[in-house]
Parts: sequence; C-alpha cells; structure tokens
Amino acid sequence: SHGANFLYMLHGREPEQLEGEIMDKALILHAEHSFNASTFTARVVASTLSTCYCSISAAIGALYGAAYTIKFAAKKAGIPDVPVMPLEGLFWTKPGDSFPPADAGDWHWTLMLFEPPTVTRKLFDESVGQLRERKNPPGLSRVRLERFREGRAAQILHVGPYSAEAPTIERLHAFIRQSGYRLAGKHHEIYMGDPRRSAPEKLKTVIRQPASR
Repeated sequence: SHGANFLYMLHGREPEQLEGEIMDKALILHAEHSFNASTFTARVVASTLSTCYCSISAAIGALYGAAYTIKFAAKKAGIPDVPVMPLEGLFWTKPGDSFPPADAGDWHWTLMLFEPPTVTRKLFDESVGQLRERKNPPGLSRVRLERFREGRAAQILHVGPYSAEAPTIERLHAFIRQSGYRLAGKHHEIYMGDPRRSAPEKLKTVIRQPASR
C-alpha cells in the first residue's frame, strides 16, 4: 500500500500491517484536507512515533500551502503561470558528526520550493497572510522568501528508496575528491518522485553536493 511504502522509506524496514493501515488512513485524510498540516502531522505521530518526521511533514504542509496560495494569487494578478516546483531539501550535521548520520534525528534541515523572480516580496507576504487567515498550518511562521546561491556542485541521480541513499552519496563524494575538489556546503536533495504514488524502488532523487578547491 502507499502508506506501507511511505513508512518503509522512512525506516528502511517493512512496517507491520497495522502500521501500514494507519498510514493509509493518514494519507487519505491528508488528501481530503488539502495538505492540512495539523491533521497530517498528528497522524504521523501516531503512525511513526518520530518527532523528526512530524516536523518535516509540518514543514512540507506549510511550504506547499504557501506555494499554491502564491500560484493562485499570481494568476489572479495577471502574472504569468507560477509553477509549483519539486520539493528540495538541504541537510547537514554538527561538525565532527558522521555523514550521513545513522539516526535521522541528528539531521539539521531546511526544505525549499523554487519560486521564479516574478514572485515579489509583496506577493509572498500577501499570500502568506491569506493562508494564515484561512488555515494557519503549523510551521507557517517559519516559511520565508530568500535568495539561494549554491555555487559549484556535483550531482547524481539516485533511483530507489530514500533509506538506501548512502552508497549513492558515497559515490558522489568519492567523485568530488577524485576530481581534486573538497566537499563544501550542505547536502542537497531534489525529490523528482512522489512517495504517495511511486513504489520505493522507483523513486528518483537528485542528490547534489557543493564543492570547492
């Protein structure tokens, strides 16, 4: 089921039947509530017992809520289509910690959605204000609009579950070092697949790593 696949990607193991059934119901509620982050997050708590994943779910809800509000506000204002782009994430650990960490709770992270230059500060602020009045999803107060410049980076396409990324990351890091560069900046992932609709082994993730001399 979709719920079981989602839990498999989070934990790297086959979930119990009951866990999968609970997550299936959570995803149904998630869809029916138009990314109502508070509803989805509460059910992730019940199904995964993990604060890290709850926080990420709330962040995703707030981001997509803002992105779609911006999209519709832009259309109303006569601004050319503002697409909702794939989800991206920046991940890092404390200095001296292993990478990637064995425990997902040791990650520090920021999630992002690309917005074109036509999305101005005024449009962003007005859209977030509208979303706050309608739903005010958890995490909305931390959504921000800012420029992101990554610089020189190497990237690789990972096909498979998120829990199996480690060998792909190691290959990318080895390539950077063999090319005479060193790792610099934050681990960057771009999610090209939808874990609700794709089997874990078919998910596609672009993994990027900034590098410098």
